[in-house]
Order: sequence, then C-alpha cells, then structure tokens
Amino acid sequence: MVILKIKIEWIRQSKTIIMWETIGISVALIFVFEGIMPFLNPTGWRETLRTVSEMDDKTLRKVGFSSMVFGVILLYLIH
Repeated sequence: MVILKIKIEWIRQSKTIIMWETIGISVALIFVFEGIMPFLNPTGWRETLRTVSEMDDKTLRKVGFSSMVFGVILLYLIH
C-alpha cells in the first residue's frame, strides 16, 4: 500500500513538472515570435505600433478578443 501511495505521488509530481515545463516552453516561444518582426523589419514594426496606438479602445478590444478566440480554436484543433 505504501509503495502504491509513493508511486501515485511520483506520478502527480512528474505531471506537475511536465506542465510547468510546457508553460515555460510556451512563454519562450512567445518571446521568439514577438521578436521576429522587430528584428526583420524594425521600421515596419514601429509603423505598426504607431497605427495600433492610434486605434480606439473598442477596436483594440475586438482585435484582442478575436486573437484569443483564434488561439483557443487553434489549441482545440491541435490538442
């Protein structure tokens, strides 16, 4: 019985470690993808930021919401 409890606890810990590793990889990839545009085309990136900064809040919320929905759908299809 004790061996079974130890095994179950080890499985729980390994799943937690894998989860945090996956989150770390995801965050690292976000930084990589976020850095591609300013690295390849700094002028275009600056113009894009200028355009986005001039958008009203309602438009920005729509863009953000659409991006989140697209991400959730993509995650669902991949997983």
